[in-house]
Amino acid sequence: MILGVMGRYEEAYTEGERAVRLEPSSSVIQFGSGFVHWCGRRYTRAVERCQRALELDPRSVQAHVWLGLTYVAKSSYEQAISALQRAVELSENTPVAAAALAEGYAAAGRTREAENILSELLKLQHVTAYFTARVYAALGQTDEAFKLLEQAYKDHGEWLVLLRVDPRFDTLRSDPRFLDLMGRMNFPQPNVERRMSSNSIEMVPAGGESNPRPRDYEF
Repeated sequence: MILGVMGRYEEAYTEGERAVRLEPSSSVIQFGSGFVHWCGRRYTRAVERCQRALELDPRSVQAHVWLGLTYVAKSSYEQAISALQRAVELSENTPVAAAALAEGYAAAGRTREAENILSELLKLQHVTAYFTARVYAALGQTDEAFKLLEQAYKDHGEWLVLLRVDPRFDTLRSDPRFLDLMGRMNFPQPNVERRMSSNSIEMVPAGGESNPRPRDYEF
């Protein structure tokens, strides 16, 4: 998965498919392969892998979330919302799943439902700023999206590792604020990336500091 978030898609696909061949009955590995295909915008393949993950483990929240987000990227909103509603149900309304559902509603033009979820998320003491930024981006509220991305950076939000590849922020990539944030993220250069293992990823907060707050990447 680390190769996928780094944008090294061909290597990521190869490693993911090899893992699937070695352990085809692992829901986690099927999901990981689907996640990598999502990173590389191979949405049809991502859907297939997430669906297979759910055949193996129907209660996998992460597979439901990424299946839903992939359907959002494909503009298949009815299927997206169905998957994301199931993720919210299974996770008992965790912030990541709730924010993903809000994004699905926003992308589908169901603004009121998206804003209702947003209002509840923003009441929480610890909210997933990165995923909330995705909701604002889907709503077309660019300034609010940037405020939340900056909050995620300040909080050392683990999900920021997706910033390089996340399709939700494609419309913001030419904005100077996005370019500035990308510069501050200090993503590894290619010669550094190739020294890192493709088998694991340690979520290192921006700036290298430890983060005492609850980890916001948990589903």
